[in-house]
This record gives sequence, structure tokens and C-alpha cells, in this order.
Amino acid sequence: KENEELRSKLKLLVEQFELREQQLVQQLNAKNLESQLFEAKIQQKLQQDAKETFTIEAYKEQNKSLMETNTKLREELTLYAEKFNQFQESMSKTDEIFGKFKTDMEKMQKRIRELEKENIGLRTKTDQYDATFIQMNIMKQKQDKEVDSITKQRDSLKGLCKTLQDKLTLNSTTEKGDSKEESTAKEDSQE
Repeated sequence: KENEELRSKLKLLVEQFELREQQLVQQLNAKNLESQLFEAKIQQKLQQDAKETFTIEAYKEQNKSLMETNTKLREELTLYAEKFNQFQESMSKTDEIFGKFKTDMEKMQKRIRELEKENIGLRTKTDQYDATFIQMNIMKQKQDKEVDSITKQRDSLKGLCKTLQDKLTLNSTTEKGDSKEESTAKEDSQE
């Protein structure tokens, strides 16, 4: 009786151990899945960070360029402001400086107008190139569809031609066989 009790207890312990082992395996699998998910999230975050870093670097480069341009423009502005001050100071003394300043200003305005025209021209060309590219892309897509359609038609026609050739060959072979039989039958009837 004690042996049976011990056996049942031992059996119960084994079942509990197996159940606990299954639970541990399930927990381990769940942890592995969590680890894989976490690893995927880390990879995604690293890729996103790399992309953002690239974007930030591009913005930094653009900002640097703009700052340099701004500095140059400020220097030019300061230069022209100094010239204007000199002009105001010497305006009462000489008309020659006034004429020079006026000429410089006209050149600058002319240059600004030229640059504005050039900028408008470049924008127009860019818009035209964009529109042309879009049209070419649409035409290419249409042509690709047409090529696919023609290729399918060609393949279909090839199949039909092959079937027709096979039928013609079969009919030709059958007709030759029939004509031989008819000539053999005529020879037998003549004898």
C-alpha cells in the first residue's frame, strides 16, 4: 500500500514536473519572441536614426550654405551701407561720387533683374523638365502595356500557327494514306 502511495506521489510529481517543464518552455518561447520583436524594433530604430542623421546632415549642409550666403549678403549690404554713408558725407562736396554710386546702384539693379530673369527661366525649365519627365514616364508605361499585349498576342498566334501546322501535317499524312489505299483498291478491282 505504501508503494502504491509512493508510486502515485511519484507519478504526480513527474506529471507536475512535466507540466512545469512545458510551462518553462512556453515562457522561454515567449521570451524568445519578445527578444526577436525587441531586436526588430531596435533595427527599425537604428535605420530610422540613420535616415534622420542623413537628413540632419543634409539640413546642416544646407544651413551652412545659407549662412555663408547670408554672411556674404550681409557683407555686401554693409559694404553698400558704408558706400551710402560716404556718399551722404561727400554729397555736398562732389557730384562725381554721387554719379559713381548711382552707376554702381544701377549695375546692381540690372544684375538683380538679370538674376531674377535667370531664376524665372530656370524655374520654367525645371517645370518643363518635370512635365516632360512625367509625360515620358506615362508614355513608357503605356508602351510597356502595349508591348505586353503584343507579346501575348504574338504568343497566342504562335500557338494557333503551330496548331494549324500540326493539323495540316496530320491532314496531309492522312490524305496520302487514303490515296494509297484507293490506288491499291483500284488495282485489286482491275485484276
